[in-house]
Amino acid sequence: MINAFSPFYDSPPNDVELEYLNVLREHHNNFFNFTLKIINDFNFSSAIEIGSYLTNVAVRLKPHLQSMTATDVETGNSRENYRKWANKFGVKVGINSITSNGIRILSKEDNCRYDIFLASEILEHLPFNPLPIIKSIKHYLNDDGVVVVSVPNRLSLAKIVRFILGRHPYIKFNEFSSEDYILANYGHHWLEYNVRDLDYVFEICGFKRIALKTVNINYKKKLSFVAKQIIRLITLGLVFDQIYAAYRRSND
Repeated sequence: MINAFSPFYDSPPNDVELEYLNVLREHHNNFFNFTLKIINDFNFSSAIEIGSYLTNVAVRLKPHLQSMTATDVETGNSRENYRKWANKFGVKVGINSITSNGIRILSKEDNCRYDIFLASEILEHLPFNPLPIIKSIKHYLNDDGVVVVSVPNRLSLAKIVRFILGRHPYIKFNEFSSEDYILANYGHHWLEYNVRDLDYVFEICGFKRIALKTVNINYKKKLSFVAKQIIRLITLGLVFDQIYAAYRRSND
């Protein structure tokens, strides 16, 4: 379920994956609505997305764009069935590579540029310095393009509680020895961000923030959601779950 609703599998999403998406429905709605406002405000017509749950957002955004490309990491599978399924919605499926040197789109779209670059729940999974990765996004953006990201807030209530209990806020150390984690280049959260962190890494890479949304998410647990809302009020809005931010290219 970690790879739910992404072209890691050469087939459309199954029932288990769709149920996982249902749990994350509110988060995906927030990302979709946040991105759609940027598209409408700037009259954008093309977009590319990398990574997590990409087809969910891409399929929903396609009716609002002339061109929508969704990419994920290479898996060795042909993905032909998945590609045909996504194409039914007008979404092109490609492959990307993310290394310490940055992002590359490994397909015929390699040299294309887009109005908007989407990365939902990606940055926290990368075991690299984020600066080369963020800088490389410019290669795929038009001069007035925008990058939209969502990341979990490292100052959320759950992480504060884990820290107080003496645990790592977002890395489960007992999982390091599993084969999936040993062999994978990314998967768990290596580095999470707060708003100030996110602004810093994007500004140093030549972007300026144009929009921001911070929320608590109701993951079908009403009591914990109410508790989080109360904590956010007490902390004057400093403690919350999720960050959605949009950054526009600065003058190079």
